[in-house]
Amino acid sequence: MPQRILSTFTGPRHAKVTVLPVSTIYRLNYVSSISSYSNLSYFVITDTSGGDKDWEHKQCTIDFLKVIKHIQPAFVSMENVSGMAAKRKAGDAKVNNMHYLQLVLGTLLSLGYDLRLTQAVASNFGDPQERKRLIVLAAKQGYKLPDNPIQTHGEKEDLLPIVTVKDVLQDLEKIAPSSSGQIRLNKKIVHGHFLEGTSLANKKKTGDIARLYEDYPAKTLKKKNKMHHYNQTDKNLNRFLTILEYKRLQSFPDNLELQGTISEMRDQIGNAVPCKFAQAIGRTVREAYSSGKYIPRED
Repeated sequence: MPQRILSTFTGPRHAKVTVLPVSTIYRLNYVSSISSYSNLSYFVITDTSGGDKDWEHKQCTIDFLKVIKHIQPAFVSMENVSGMAAKRKAGDAKVNNMHYLQLVLGTLLSLGYDLRLTQAVASNFGDPQERKRLIVLAAKQGYKLPDNPIQTHGEKEDLLPIVTVKDVLQDLEKIAPSSSGQIRLNKKIVHGHFLEGTSLANKKKTGDIARLYEDYPAKTLKKKNKMHHYNQTDKNLNRFLTILEYKRLQSFPDNLELQGTISEMRDQIGNAVPCKFAQAIGRTVREAYSSGKYIPRED
């Protein structure tokens, strides 16, 4: 059996959906069979694209499962929007999103994986963003099934405080964006603080706009939305965020340089998984992999 860890993280959007149990474990010896199903990508209830690319997005999941079948890794992790568990149909589709989630679970079970399905929010792991996601963790039978990612931030006394947008953006408040995007911060040159795309002049024509509140994490950072700075009393800050500030909301390091137009860079950030959230998922898979434990199955 190949000793490999394979992870995939996709889907930048958030939706109100029917809530699944916090953690559900599926084991093949408890399930005789599951129907044939299919997907993983943009399963969003409120989809501003009009569903034009729904099939393209869902095809990503089918392709992902083909990779799993071919490689047969010891561990698999998969992250997607909570809308993947909703009974929403895309356009003229004959099946709903839940169908594709069932396809993923059924295929993995048929390949000999034990599964853990859970929901988590990025702010519970140190990202300044309320990004709710569905997570599938899988291990080949005989390997230790990864635990749920361990929450590190929250309101309980034994947890670190939730990171707010002000926590990560305050040091940029007095640094004006520039046409070059280059600024000096802590004696280092940092890129991405572009002036382009920050003006509110065409606010009425700008589609989806999210307002930031300084004492809270940001709402889900999407591919096509714009974030309005929390400090709207300061005329220099009453604007949309810069690329550098968008990166901060995803916990990307300042020295990460993105390529492309402003719109393309914003899309790259919105399509990404918040870094600390991704690390938490990767950490639990690594710990299961590194434990070296062989868990015999109970027949």
